[in-house]
Amino acid sequence: MPSVRNSNKGGHALFAALALLAAVSLLWAVWLARRVEERSAALARLERENAQLREQAARAGQAAAQSPEPAGDAPRTPPAARPAPPSPAAAEQARALADLEAKLGAASATIADLEARLGALEANLRKVSAENERLTASESELRERLASTARIAEALQTELKSRNERLAQLESANRSLRETSASVSDRLNQLSRASKEIVDINRRREVYLTNLLRRYRELSEQYRAVLLRLNDPDESGPRIPPGELSRIESVVTMAEDDLKQVTALNAQASRILAKMK
Repeated sequence: MPSVRNSNKGGHALFAALALLAAVSLLWAVWLARRVEERSAALARLERENAQLREQAARAGQAAAQSPEPAGDAPRTPPAARPAPPSPAAAEQARALADLEAKLGAASATIADLEARLGALEANLRKVSAENERLTASESELRERLASTARIAEALQTELKSRNERLAQLESANRSLRETSASVSDRLNQLSRASKEIVDINRRREVYLTNLLRRYRELSEQYRAVLLRLNDPDESGPRIPPGELSRIESVVTMAEDDLKQVTALNAQASRILAKMK
Protein backbone atom coordinates (compact mmCIF):
# COMPACT_ATOMS: atom_id res chain seq x y z
CA MET A 1 0.00 0.00 0.00
CA PRO A 2 2.73 2.54 -0.86
CA SER A 3 0.30 4.81 -2.75
CA VAL A 4 -2.05 5.08 0.26
CA ARG A 5 0.81 5.96 2.61
CA ASN A 6 2.19 8.53 0.13
CA SER A 7 -1.25 10.19 -0.20
CA ASN A 8 -1.55 10.32 3.59
CA LYS A 9 1.90 11.92 3.92
CA GLY A 10 1.09 14.44 1.16
CA GLY A 11 -2.18 15.44 2.87
CA HIS A 12 -0.42 15.91 6.24
CA ALA A 13 2.36 17.96 4.60
CA LEU A 14 -0.15 20.25 2.86
CA PHE A 15 -2.13 20.67 6.07
CA ALA A 16 1.04 21.50 8.03
CA ALA A 17 2.11 24.04 5.38
CA LEU A 18 -1.28 25.77 5.48
CA ALA A 19 -1.23 25.79 9.30
CA LEU A 20 2.24 27.35 9.24
CA LEU A 21 1.07 29.96 6.71
CA ALA A 22 -1.91 30.79 8.91
CA ALA A 23 0.33 31.16 11.96
CA VAL A 24 2.74 33.44 10.06
CA SER A 25 -0.17 35.51 8.76
CA LEU A 26 -1.56 35.83 12.28
CA LEU A 27 1.81 36.98 13.65
CA TRP A 28 2.13 39.46 10.79
CA ALA A 29 -1.37 40.81 11.52
CA VAL A 30 -0.52 41.19 15.22
CA TRP A 31 2.69 43.04 14.32
CA LEU A 32 0.83 45.35 11.92
CA ALA A 33 -1.84 46.00 14.53
CA ARG A 34 0.87 46.92 17.03
CA ARG A 35 2.51 49.21 14.47
CA VAL A 36 -0.86 50.84 13.78
CA GLU A 37 -1.37 51.38 17.50
CA GLU A 38 2.12 52.87 17.79
CA ARG A 39 1.52 55.14 14.79
CA SER A 40 -1.85 56.14 16.19
CA ALA A 41 -0.25 57.00 19.53
CA ALA A 42 2.48 58.99 17.73
CA LEU A 43 -0.18 60.75 15.66
CA ALA A 44 -2.12 61.68 18.81
CA ARG A 45 1.08 62.97 20.40
CA LEU A 46 1.87 65.02 17.32
CA GLU A 47 -1.66 66.41 17.28
CA ARG A 48 -1.29 67.43 20.93
CA GLU A 49 2.06 69.07 20.20
CA ASN A 50 0.52 70.80 17.18
CA ALA A 51 -2.31 72.17 19.35
CA GLN A 52 0.18 73.35 21.94
CA LEU A 53 2.30 75.08 19.27
CA ARG A 54 -0.78 76.72 17.77
CA GLU A 55 -1.76 77.94 21.21
CA GLN A 56 1.73 79.26 21.90
CA ALA A 57 1.79 80.98 18.51
CA ALA A 58 -1.56 82.59 19.23
CA ARG A 59 -0.38 83.82 22.63
CA ALA A 60 2.86 85.16 21.10
CA GLY A 61 0.87 87.08 18.47
CA GLN A 62 -1.42 88.55 21.08
CA ALA A 63 1.57 89.61 23.21
CA ALA A 64 3.25 91.32 20.26
CA ALA A 65 0.06 93.18 19.37
CA GLN A 66 -0.48 94.43 22.91
CA SER A 67 3.16 95.65 23.57
CA PRO A 68 3.42 99.58 24.29
CA GLU A 69 4.90 101.90 21.69
CA PRO A 70 8.21 103.76 22.52
CA ALA A 71 7.98 107.44 23.79
CA GLY A 72 8.75 110.36 21.48
CA ASP A 73 7.89 108.45 18.37
CA ALA A 74 5.52 109.86 15.76
CA PRO A 75 1.94 108.73 15.84
CA ARG A 76 1.68 105.23 14.39
CA THR A 77 -0.95 103.82 12.18
CA PRO A 78 -3.59 101.57 13.71
CA PRO A 79 -2.73 97.87 13.96
CA ALA A 80 -5.33 97.04 11.39
CA ALA A 81 -3.56 99.21 8.83
CA ARG A 82 0.07 98.31 9.76
CA PRO A 83 0.48 94.72 11.17
CA ALA A 84 3.59 94.19 13.27
CA PRO A 85 6.20 91.82 11.90
CA PRO A 86 6.36 88.44 13.69
CA SER A 87 8.92 87.99 16.37
CA PRO A 88 11.75 85.37 15.95
CA ALA A 89 10.10 83.11 18.51
CA ALA A 90 6.83 83.22 16.60
CA ALA A 91 8.65 82.46 13.33
CA GLU A 92 10.43 79.54 14.96
CA GLN A 93 7.15 78.24 16.31
CA ALA A 94 5.59 78.58 12.84
CA ARG A 95 8.40 76.55 11.28
CA ALA A 96 8.10 73.97 14.01
CA LEU A 97 4.35 73.89 13.41
CA ALA A 98 4.88 73.40 9.66
CA ASP A 99 7.38 70.55 10.34
CA LEU A 100 4.95 69.02 12.78
CA GLU A 101 2.13 69.22 10.24
CA ALA A 102 4.38 67.59 7.61
CA LYS A 103 5.26 64.80 10.06
CA LEU A 104 1.59 64.52 10.94
CA GLY A 105 0.70 64.14 7.24
CA ALA A 106 3.41 61.52 6.72
CA ALA A 107 2.24 59.67 9.83
CA SER A 108 -1.34 59.82 8.61
CA ALA A 109 -0.29 58.44 5.22
CA THR A 110 1.75 55.69 6.94
CA ILE A 111 -1.19 54.82 9.19
CA ALA A 112 -3.54 54.74 6.20
CA ASP A 113 -1.10 52.44 4.37
CA LEU A 114 -0.75 50.23 7.42
CA GLU A 115 -4.51 50.10 7.86
CA ALA A 116 -4.91 49.13 4.20
CA ARG A 117 -2.26 46.44 4.55
CA LEU A 118 -3.88 45.26 7.76
CA GLY A 119 -7.26 45.04 6.00
CA ALA A 120 -5.72 43.04 3.14
CA LEU A 121 -3.93 40.81 5.63
CA GLU A 122 -7.13 40.25 7.60
CA ALA A 123 -8.93 39.36 4.36
CA ASN A 124 -6.09 37.00 3.47
CA LEU A 125 -6.24 35.55 6.98
CA ARG A 126 -9.97 34.94 6.63
CA LYS A 127 -9.32 33.29 3.29
CA VAL A 128 -6.59 31.11 4.79
CA SER A 129 -8.88 30.23 7.71
CA ALA A 130 -11.64 29.21 5.30
CA GLU A 131 -9.14 27.19 3.27
CA ASN A 132 -7.87 25.64 6.49
CA GLU A 133 -11.40 24.63 7.45
CA ARG A 134 -11.98 23.18 3.98
CA LEU A 135 -8.71 21.27 4.16
CA THR A 136 -9.59 20.02 7.63
CA ALA A 137 -12.88 18.67 6.26
CA SER A 138 -11.01 17.24 3.26
CA GLU A 139 -8.47 15.63 5.57
CA SER A 140 -11.25 14.01 7.59
CA GLU A 141 -12.85 12.71 4.39
CA LEU A 142 -9.44 11.54 3.17
CA ARG A 143 -8.82 9.74 6.46
CA GLU A 144 -12.15 7.94 6.08
CA ARG A 145 -11.30 6.99 2.51
CA LEU A 146 -7.85 5.80 3.57
CA ALA A 147 -9.37 3.71 6.35
CA SER A 148 -11.87 2.22 3.88
CA THR A 149 -9.06 1.57 1.39
CA ALA A 150 -6.98 -0.07 4.13
CA ARG A 151 -9.89 -2.35 5.03
CA ILE A 152 -10.41 -3.26 1.37
CA ALA A 153 -6.68 -3.90 0.94
CA GLU A 154 -6.64 -6.11 4.03
CA ALA A 155 -9.63 -8.07 2.72
CA LEU A 156 -7.91 -8.43 -0.66
CA GLN A 157 -4.72 -9.63 1.02
CA THR A 158 -6.69 -12.22 2.98
CA GLU A 159 -8.45 -13.37 -0.19
CA LEU A 160 -5.14 -13.46 -2.05
CA LYS A 161 -3.55 -15.52 0.72
CA SER A 162 -6.49 -17.95 0.61
CA ARG A 163 -6.23 -18.19 -3.17
CA ASN A 164 -2.49 -18.75 -2.96
CA GLU A 165 -3.07 -21.60 -0.51
CA ARG A 166 -5.70 -23.14 -2.79
CA LEU A 167 -3.37 -22.65 -5.76
CA ALA A 168 -0.57 -24.41 -3.88
CA GLN A 169 -2.91 -27.30 -3.12
CA LEU A 170 -3.99 -27.49 -6.76
CA GLU A 171 -0.37 -27.39 -7.94
CA SER A 172 0.51 -30.20 -5.50
CA ALA A 173 -2.45 -32.24 -6.73
CA ASN A 174 -1.45 -31.49 -10.33
CA ARG A 175 2.10 -32.68 -9.67
CA SER A 176 0.75 -35.84 -8.08
CA LEU A 177 -1.52 -36.41 -11.07
CA ARG A 178 1.38 -35.85 -13.48
CA GLU A 179 3.51 -38.30 -11.54
CA THR A 180 0.65 -40.81 -11.47
CA SER A 181 0.02 -40.23 -15.18
CA ALA A 182 3.71 -40.78 -15.94
CA SER A 183 3.69 -43.97 -13.85
CA VAL A 184 0.52 -45.19 -15.55
CA SER A 185 1.96 -44.32 -18.95
CA ASP A 186 5.11 -46.30 -18.18
CA ARG A 187 2.99 -49.19 -16.93
CA LEU A 188 0.88 -49.07 -20.07
CA ASN A 189 4.00 -49.06 -22.22
CA GLN A 190 5.33 -52.07 -20.32
CA LEU A 191 1.99 -53.86 -20.68
CA SER A 192 1.88 -53.00 -24.36
CA ARG A 193 5.35 -54.41 -24.93
CA ALA A 194 4.54 -57.49 -22.81
CA SER A 195 1.29 -57.98 -24.70
CA LYS A 196 3.13 -57.83 -28.02
CA GLU A 197 5.67 -60.35 -26.72
CA ILE A 198 2.87 -62.64 -25.49
CA VAL A 199 1.16 -62.39 -28.88
CA ASP A 200 4.42 -63.28 -30.62
CA ILE A 201 5.03 -66.19 -28.21
CA ASN A 202 1.48 -67.50 -28.75
CA ARG A 203 1.96 -67.30 -32.51
CA ARG A 204 5.22 -69.24 -32.36
CA ARG A 205 3.74 -71.69 -29.86
CA GLU A 206 0.80 -72.34 -32.20
CA VAL A 207 3.28 -73.10 -35.00
CA TYR A 208 5.14 -75.59 -32.84
CA LEU A 209 1.90 -77.14 -31.57
CA THR A 210 0.64 -77.49 -35.12
CA ASN A 211 3.89 -79.24 -36.04
CA LEU A 212 3.52 -81.51 -33.01
CA LEU A 213 -0.02 -82.48 -33.99
CA ARG A 214 1.08 -83.13 -37.55
CA ARG A 215 4.00 -85.29 -36.42
CA TYR A 216 1.76 -87.08 -33.93
CA ARG A 217 -0.64 -88.00 -36.70
CA GLU A 218 2.29 -89.06 -38.87
CA LEU A 219 3.70 -91.30 -36.09
CA SER A 220 0.24 -92.71 -35.46
CA GLU A 221 -0.11 -93.66 -39.12
CA GLN A 222 3.37 -95.18 -39.21
CA TYR A 223 2.77 -97.19 -36.03
CA ARG A 224 -0.57 -98.39 -37.37
CA ALA A 225 1.04 -99.50 -40.63
CA VAL A 226 3.74 -101.37 -38.72
CA LEU A 227 1.17 -103.06 -36.53
CA LEU A 228 -0.84 -104.09 -39.54
CA ARG A 229 2.21 -105.66 -41.16
CA LEU A 230 3.14 -107.43 -37.96
CA ASN A 231 -0.36 -108.85 -37.56
CA ASP A 232 -0.80 -109.87 -41.22
CA PRO A 233 -0.11 -113.62 -41.54
CA ASP A 234 0.03 -113.42 -45.29
CA GLU A 235 2.87 -110.94 -45.28
CA SER A 236 5.82 -112.75 -46.82
CA GLY A 237 8.30 -109.91 -46.85
CA PRO A 238 9.99 -108.22 -43.96
CA ARG A 239 7.64 -107.16 -41.26
CA ILE A 240 9.16 -103.71 -41.03
CA PRO A 241 10.31 -102.17 -44.30
CA PRO A 242 13.90 -100.91 -44.42
CA GLY A 243 14.18 -97.28 -43.37
CA GLU A 244 10.85 -97.23 -41.60
CA LEU A 245 12.38 -97.19 -38.17
CA SER A 246 14.73 -94.38 -39.13
CA ARG A 247 11.81 -92.29 -40.38
CA ILE A 248 9.92 -92.93 -37.16
CA GLU A 249 12.95 -91.95 -35.09
CA SER A 250 13.38 -88.80 -37.16
CA VAL A 251 9.74 -87.82 -36.61
CA VAL A 252 10.07 -88.52 -32.88
CA THR A 253 13.24 -86.39 -32.70
CA MET A 254 11.56 -83.47 -34.49
CA ALA A 255 8.52 -83.81 -32.23
CA GLU A 256 10.75 -83.68 -29.17
CA ASP A 257 12.44 -80.53 -30.54
CA ASP A 258 9.05 -78.92 -31.12
CA LEU A 259 8.00 -79.87 -27.61
CA LYS A 260 11.17 -78.29 -26.19
CA GLN A 261 10.44 -75.09 -28.10
CA VAL A 262 6.87 -75.07 -26.75
CA THR A 263 8.18 -75.58 -23.22
CA ALA A 264 10.70 -72.74 -23.62
CA LEU A 265 8.01 -70.45 -24.97
CA ASN A 266 5.72 -71.35 -22.07
CA ALA A 267 8.48 -70.46 -19.61
CA GLN A 268 9.14 -67.14 -21.40
CA ALA A 269 5.41 -66.33 -21.32
CA SER A 270 5.29 -67.13 -17.59
CA ARG A 271 8.17 -64.74 -16.89
CA ILE A 272 6.51 -61.97 -18.87
CA LEU A 273 3.19 -62.52 -17.07
CA ALA A 274 4.99 -62.41 -13.71
CA LYS A 275 6.50 -59.03 -14.62
CA MET A 276 3.08 -57.71 -15.64
CA LYS A 277 1.63 -58.35 -12.17
